Amino acid sequence: MPAIIAQEITSLRAGLRTAALPLALKGLPVELLWRGAVEDDEAVGFLRDLVARVASPVGRSGAAAPRGRRPAPPPC
Repeated sequence: MPAIIAQEITSLRAGLRTAALPLALKGLPVELLWRGAVEDDEAVGFLRDLVARVASPVGRSGAAAPRGRRPAPPPC
């Protein structure tokens, strides 16, 4: 879990704390999956693109690009 998320959760829950892992972890693959039934859903496409854009600075090497990419709808 990203440290910033862990800090937010621990600030909301008294007695909850974080601890370092007792072993070193190498990078893990990150995948974005969705049901085939929503492949052409514009809202789901927008969300997939948003997640991909937000996550791309994390820099997972070798990660496959999401399928079904669509341009984002204009801001409201």
